[in-house]
Formats: sequence, C-alpha cells, structure tokens
Amino acid sequence: MIPTHVGIVPDGNRRYARGVGLSKADAYRLAARKAVEVIGWCLDLGVEHVSAFGVSQENIALRPREEIEVLHDALLRFCEDVSALPDVRLHLFGDIDGLPRDITASARLVALSERTDTGPARLVAHVGINYSAQAEVDHVLRAVRSHGADAVALSPGQYLLSAGVPPVDLVVRTGGQQRLSGFLPFQTAYAELWFTETLWPEIARPEFEHAVAWYGRQERRMGE
Repeated sequence: MIPTHVGIVPDGNRRYARGVGLSKADAYRLAARKAVEVIGWCLDLGVEHVSAFGVSQENIALRPREEIEVLHDALLRFCEDVSALPDVRLHLFGDIDGLPRDITASARLVALSERTDTGPARLVAHVGINYSAQAEVDHVLRAVRSHGADAVALSPGQYLLSAGVPPVDLVVRTGGQQRLSGFLPFQTAYAELWFTETLWPEIARPEFEHAVAWYGRQERRMGE
C-alpha cells in the first residue's frame, strides 16, 4: 500500500554541515538537491502528494539573518527546479506575503506562489514557507472574527495557511528528533509517523522506500 500523501520534515542540515566541514550555504544547497531527488523517488513509487517544511516562521524569527538569506536562496532554487519538472505541480503555502522583502529570494518566492497552475499533474509538491501551526490557528481565529458564523458554515479549511494541502498519510522526519514541530497539525491528525537518525542530506532511496514499506504494514483505522 503506497501512501497518497507523504509529509517530510527535512531535519539535520546544519549538523551535517558541521560534521563534514561544509558551509551552511553549501549544506542548504545540498539539502535542496536532495529534496528534488526525493520528489523523483515519489514519482516512481506512485505517491501523489509530497509536503515539506521549507522555512518556518520560527526559523525566520530566531535564526541569524545571514542563515535565513542562504536558506531562502536554497529554497528558491528547489522551488524553481521542481516547478520545471514534468508531471509535477508546485504549491506554496504559508504566510508568503509576510516574508522579509529585503531578502532578494523572498520576492521571487512570492512571485512563484502567485502562479496558479491547476493543470493535471502526477504529483503535487506542497512547500511550507513562513508557516507555523500557531500562526495557522491565529489566521483562522481572525477569519472567524471577521466573518462570524459564515467562516465556519462556508468552509473553515479555506482560512488555513495550509489551505489546499490534503490529509497526510505518512510523515517522514530525518535527523533523530521525534516530534512534528508544528508541521501541518490539521493534515497530520491521522498520519503514520516515521523517524530516522539519518540526517536529511544523507537519506538514500532504500531507506525512504523502507519507510514507505513500513507504512504499508500499518493498520489504518482512521478513528474507527
């Protein structure tokens, strides 16, 4: 049984950089190339949706400015590479309009997010940019205050920062930490969670396929 939607928390990039003597810029570029590679694996396996943390609001608020600049540059490169892949559609979600506008890559990420390609695709890549679970709750509450009962009656999902991202079947987190860190709390409510000590730049196809095979052995009750 192949998961329809795989969510990815690609952790361990900075630890990898320290371990092999790379700069953070090189490590993030390597991480972006790995993400494009994983998209290819998912296409081969028949996965229809992949969601990943690109950069969270907490990252932007707490990390040094120079690190955010190189992270945004690598993220932009990944998004441009994915948007050029045949049979793949790119969907950016989060508070993208709230990105720091004095970072050059941010303006180009905003422009990418405004492309409305709704044509057929074998796989949709959803990328969270300037996204956090707490901000998502706040966004919904503001919508309810503004629209009253209509916000709930029409469709509360449309007010999520992650609107358009379907339920996640399997979450893969690299880097050894066993937590979701605010990753798509609404969509991961019934997801199977698979954690590995492997750092993101080092994950290889056999291990990823092992995670997918592990998912296929789980008993999916979905609240029953």
